[in-house]
Amino acid sequence: MRGAATRSVAKYLQLERDLLSAIERRDREGIGRVLAADFEARSAASPDATPAADWLQAQLAAPARPRVVRDLWVREFDDIAIVSFVLDDASPPRGRRPETRFVVDVWRQSSAQLLTRNVDVSAHPRPVPPRPSGRE
Repeated sequence: MRGAATRSVAKYLQLERDLLSAIERRDREGIGRVLAADFEARSAASPDATPAADWLQAQLAAPARPRVVRDLWVREFDDIAIVSFVLDDASPPRGRRPETRFVVDVWRQSSAQLLTRNVDVSAHPRPVPPRPSGRE
């Protein structure tokens, strides 16, 4: 994100960060409140949709690793918001390259619930942009 974030970008950036934080803390109830009853996840790795219970179980079974949301973009249509972003490993396991994922989430705006998540792991992760040092 460059420049000032729009209200929608700020709102969904916070929702995405809150969800990541709940996953890192293993907060099953917190994650469950965000997921719609008919939530499903899809990925390029499998042609089948993953229902909420299976997705949640996989998230809680995976090793907790901090991740960073960047390049978030939002399009709003009536009660639906389509949110896409890049998700990077903040600190990859020793000896492994950081993993970069491209995520497209569909949110119901009125309830702030996640309806679907579509994820693709990048074969060639982009380098994380450097933080400005203030000397530029």
